[in-house]
Amino acid sequence: MKKLLYFLVIALIPVKFSFAQNSFPTPSGNVGIGTTTPGGLLHLYDASANDMLRLQFNAGGGGNWAINPFIYTISNGGLSFVDRLHSTTPFVISNTGYVGIGTTGPTTTLEVNGATTIVPTIINRMVVLIYVVFYFC
Repeated sequence: MKKLLYFLVIALIPVKFSFAQNSFPTPSGNVGIGTTTPGGLLHLYDASANDMLRLQFNAGGGGNWAINPFIYTISNGGLSFVDRLHSTTPFVISNTGYVGIGTTGPTTTLEVNGATTIVPTIINRMVVLIYVVFYFC
């Protein structure tokens, strides 16, 4: 038993733990996931079309969201918020700066696909839009 224990200890010594695609943190304090040369405080990199950032909560109906530096089905940059629970992409910002709500291909500065309600509120004699509620089909 003693020889077996010595063998296991000796066998474990040369094992090197390595994070080939990650850096935690670099001398600059930046953290990289999928990259060993992070260019910001948190740098996420994935060469495939996988979700870059996934937010999931399972209690009480929960939610499952992805934030990606691309828009599905469109071969450009941009930013998309994907509802994985309902298989929809309700909000995008295209690489031209156009914002789409209810559409993944906005063609104007703001394009809304669905019924829209805008509720104004008067504050100090100015009309201020407090909130906008969007209803999607």
